[in-house]
Amino acid sequence: MPRHLILDTNIFYDLGSGSLTPSDVGDADDTLWYSPLSVLELAGKWSSRTFLARKAAANAILISGAKELPDQDTYLTRDLFGYALKRPPVVLTDAVKAMANSHEMDSLVSGVLDFAERVVRRVSVAKVQKWRDVIEGKWVDDMLSIQRREIPRFEAWDKSDPATRKQRVPRLRGLEKDTFLDSTKNPAWNLTLVFNLHHRALMGARRVASPAVPPTEAASTVDKAITSLSCYCAVYTQYLIRLLIDGALAEPNDSGDLELFIYATDDDHIVVTSDRKWKRIADAAGFGNRVRLVS
Repeated sequence: MPRHLILDTNIFYDLGSGSLTPSDVGDADDTLWYSPLSVLELAGKWSSRTFLARKAAANAILISGAKELPDQDTYLTRDLFGYALKRPPVVLTDAVKAMANSHEMDSLVSGVLDFAERVVRRVSVAKVQKWRDVIEGKWVDDMLSIQRREIPRFEAWDKSDPATRKQRVPRLRGLEKDTFLDSTKNPAWNLTLVFNLHHRALMGARRVASPAVPPTEAASTVDKAITSLSCYCAVYTQYLIRLLIDGALAEPNDSGDLELFIYATDDDHIVVTSDRKWKRIADAAGFGNRVRLVS
C-alpha cells in the first residue's frame, strides 16, 4: 500500500550527494514530502563553503518529486483542528527552485533567472538565518528552562564554565525520576500536550463571532486531532525523558526534527531520517513503525 514518506533535511543532503538513491528511501508508489522547515534549514546557513552541498540538496527535492507540506502551524490549525486560517499559508517552492538553480552564492541573493517560467527568484539568506537563530535559540532555552526547573543541581551546573565542567549533565534520580515517569503515564499529561497544541492552532485561526461548526462536529474534529497527534505527543514525551533522565541536552536542529512528527498522523505517514536518535525515541514512544531509518 502506498505510504506518505516525510523526509528530513539530511535525507535530501544524502540524495543530493549520491550516498542515497530514491529506492533507498521508499518504493516507487510512495509519495515523498518535504517540510518547509527543511527549506529554511537549507537557506538559513547558506554560505560559499556549504554552497554546493545545499544546492544539491535543494535539487534533490525537485528531482525526487517530493511535494511540499503545509507549514506545521497551518497543518495544526487548518488540517488537524479544522479552523479557517487567519492568513494564507506561505509556499516555499520558489525558494527551493532558486537554491537548486543558483550558480554561486551571490546569485541566490541577487536573483536567479528562470528563462522557462520568466521569473526571477531570490532567497534572503540573512533574514532566514536570523529567523533560525531566534526560533532554534528559543527552543534550546525552553528545554534548558525545563531542566533547570525539574532537575536539582542543574541550574548550578548550567551556570558553571563549560570548560571546567567535570561531572556529567545532572539528571533526575530515585524518587524524583519515578515521580516524573509516573506523571507522563497519567492521561492528563497527554491532554495537556494536546491542549497546548490546540492553543497554538488557535493562534493561526481566523476568529469568528459565532461557532463555525456545530458543537458535535467540533468535538469530533478535536477527538480526531487527539488521535492524529498521539505520535507527536508520545515522541515529545520521550524527548523530555531523554533530557531529564538520560542526561542529554537539546540541540538546535532538534526542534525542526521533532516538528516532523506532527505530520505522522497514522501508520501510513512515516518520518524518514538518517538520525538514529529519532528512531530510538520513536521506538521508546511505541511509534517505531512511523520512523524509517536509512543510511
